[in-house]
Amino acid sequence: MKILHLCTFRQGGAGIAARRIQEAVLAAGAESRIVFRDDVPGIIPPYRRRLLCPLFRGLRKAMDLCCDFWPHPGCYGHSESLFPFADLRQINASDADAVHLHWINGDFLSIGMLGAIRKPVIWTLHDNWAYCGNEFYTENFRFRDGYTHATRPAGETGPDFARYIWNCKQRAWKNFHPVFVSPSQWNADRLTASRLFRGQPCRVIRNPLNLQIFSPQDKTSARQRFGLNPEKLTLLFGAEKTNNPLKGLDLLLSALQRLNSYLPADRLQLLCFGFGSPENSARIPYPVLYAGHLNGDEEMASLYNAADVLVCPSRMDNFPSVCIEAMACGVPAAAFRTAGLPEIISDPDSLAEPFQPESLAKAIAHTFEKRHELGKSARIYVEQNCNPEKIGAEYLRLYEQLLQ
Repeated sequence: MKILHLCTFRQGGAGIAARRIQEAVLAAGAESRIVFRDDVPGIIPPYRRRLLCPLFRGLRKAMDLCCDFWPHPGCYGHSESLFPFADLRQINASDADAVHLHWINGDFLSIGMLGAIRKPVIWTLHDNWAYCGNEFYTENFRFRDGYTHATRPAGETGPDFARYIWNCKQRAWKNFHPVFVSPSQWNADRLTASRLFRGQPCRVIRNPLNLQIFSPQDKTSARQRFGLNPEKLTLLFGAEKTNNPLKGLDLLLSALQRLNSYLPADRLQLLCFGFGSPENSARIPYPVLYAGHLNGDEEMASLYNAADVLVCPSRMDNFPSVCIEAMACGVPAAAFRTAGLPEIISDPDSLAEPFQPESLAKAIAHTFEKRHELGKSARIYVEQNCNPEKIGAEYLRLYEQLLQ
């Protein structure tokens, strides 16, 4: 059994999850390989890289500017994916028995190309894009009701790019019937309720994680490594891009100002990681340290072990890797009760009401108070749900069913 995995980037939440899934599938016994957009040689021919890619990227940038000029509240990130960068012939002529799609936006595969794949397709959903218009995540329900003039949210102006892209998908995907997988029940339910794929089942398979690397370690040495005060409690926040509105940094800043009434300033320090640093950090009544962007699972595991509690103030998230990785290290998480997060965080008092900073402050304080017992249960959750052997076997059974 030969499986070809396709994903745009090696890094980022989706790229890391895709690599871990591919490794789990390989360990389970499938002949599995993964191809990324910038692999050389890959499935984007050299002449396209030299000639067509600059042209198409220029057109895509122009569309991005138009979309950004007319912002759409409640939508986080977008991709039109109209231009065919990869070589469809290579995909269809490959010796793969099945194609496993991951995050394929960002100048890699186009909408029309997806509909023309002539092999069995599995698609793991890392966001909402597959069943929406051009949005990665959206708070409205046009994906359920259809992208018509009547369903456009009040107050939106300018070209309705989401409707145009949704119509492109509807035309191109009439004979496109992938087997869908989601790491969260929340995203699976949304796909099944969507107008594009209404009633189509979506298997829930959690993302795997190396439980030997991401495991509880000595906190004293971890804190020394990152220059933390060992006498203070440490709250960890991070994302690939900390200024991404989806990740809720603005909500966290408001919550931290209220947290001061629960945890005095001399008891807590904030540790941040990722590209960028919190804006207006002068408003935070606690010392703030920046670890920056870290490379490698071992370094990330050490960072998690330096913390007492992780805060994930996302407005919407599917199955965030930072939560799972921290929990595997015995570090409990506090978050808003939204999207896929309640499936990960079982303690109700660690979940705040969306999107109330005061409620988030209380959830953080509670998680600190119960951090030892919550950290143990967090580790048990990851062991039970994200074991690579279990996940690899589940995907292997799915491939076998698909290829029967």
